[in-house]
Amino acid sequence: MKKNKSIVLIVLCLIVAVVAVAMFKNRGTNTDIAQSSGKTTEEKLFSFRTEYIGDASKSSMIAQNLKLDDSFSYYATSLETAAEKPKGITIVYNSLDGNTTLSKAEKYKFVYNSLVIFSLIGNCEVVTVSVNKDGTVLPLESIQRDFAVKLLGYDPFTKTATLEDFKKYMQDIEKVDYATISLPSTNLEDSITTAINSRYKGQLYSGEFATSGHITLSTETDGSNTTATIYMSYYEFQFENGIFEKCADATGPAKLVFSKDALGNYSLVEYLEPVKKGNQYNIALQTMFSDEDIAKINNIESDESQKQIINDQIIATVKDYLTYIGRSESKIALDYQEKNYPPLDPKNAILFDVVYKAYQEYPYYAGSIERVENGVRYEYKTDYEKQGTSDVFSYTKTNTANKNVEEKVKLELNGSDVKVLEGTIRKEYTQFKQQYDKDINASQGQKN
Repeated sequence: MKKNKSIVLIVLCLIVAVVAVAMFKNRGTNTDIAQSSGKTTEEKLFSFRTEYIGDASKSSMIAQNLKLDDSFSYYATSLETAAEKPKGITIVYNSLDGNTTLSKAEKYKFVYNSLVIFSLIGNCEVVTVSVNKDGTVLPLESIQRDFAVKLLGYDPFTKTATLEDFKKYMQDIEKVDYATISLPSTNLEDSITTAINSRYKGQLYSGEFATSGHITLSTETDGSNTTATIYMSYYEFQFENGIFEKCADATGPAKLVFSKDALGNYSLVEYLEPVKKGNQYNIALQTMFSDEDIAKINNIESDESQKQIINDQIIATVKDYLTYIGRSESKIALDYQEKNYPPLDPKNAILFDVVYKAYQEYPYYAGSIERVENGVRYEYKTDYEKQGTSDVFSYTKTNTANKNVEEKVKLELNGSDVKVLEGTIRKEYTQFKQQYDKDINASQGQKN
């Protein structure tokens, strides 16, 4: 009899536990409606702000009020509060279309949501997004607080002490260019891509979008470090004459050394490249790489099909980006496209160089370049016409969203100075012209 009572008690406990989990998973909608009555999104989210992830009701409500995408619906929240592990929150979604991967746009949204969570839960160290597939939870992406601190330059939680602070913080993270962010990863290949992109960012002419492709030649693990030998290509792209065209690139072999953090994410320790000048390149290859890897490098450099493997990776990421910005039909060019360069009269060539210094955002050729400035896309267009011995240039800056023309000037170059036919010439031109005349006079004085 006593044994039967114990069994009944255990069964009752199990039933209570199941009901509690079900309530935790499904109560969000009703609570959300009650909490959100008469509140803005910022007010609703801020009302759940807490220093501790163990405050389960608030932590869960934050997760439930951060939408990922129309193809995912909220399923459950799991909290990691054990003392020996990094404290974290896992948000589990149901996939409405059966997809178990995140698109680029969904990844950007996940980064945004994570920045919100880190600002509202003081001791949350990790945010993970997972998908429920037939009762199995599959992790998709994770972000650590350290990543958010490096991205923003401060700990998000320290910037949201008041509602007004939180509103400003939300405005600030809206301005982040999520398309340029590479997430920490436990995947070596993804980490190599991140390392390549970080290596060259800001080192070449900067376009609108940067990406890379690579072939891993070999890997070697020594203790906590992993060394990967690769052959890579890095490209910068921008819209020129409506074509998303390569505007800068770097290509060649490299050796990357990674360590792993407590969460298993790869972190770059060292990025090594051979000198690429003349015979020094061959000497560097022999010094840095094994004979087997050198043979693979030579094969890639001489085999177009190998290069195409890298190009296909680049094209795939470019297509994702173009889809993200609503320009999926745009032509992609991995090579230089012919341009219409003005046939300048020789007597105007130097004067044009002075003018161009003042208008260097515009294309040197007759045509257009698009630039994104503070989240706004502009078309910079150069028009050219020949009038006798005069060279006439028009520079027009247009906001592509509302079609507002924010700058337009028409200039005639004929000999020693510029005639303004329309608009107002930039003051920078006068400064550059004065410096040019000063240099000419100084040069003539030295000759005399």
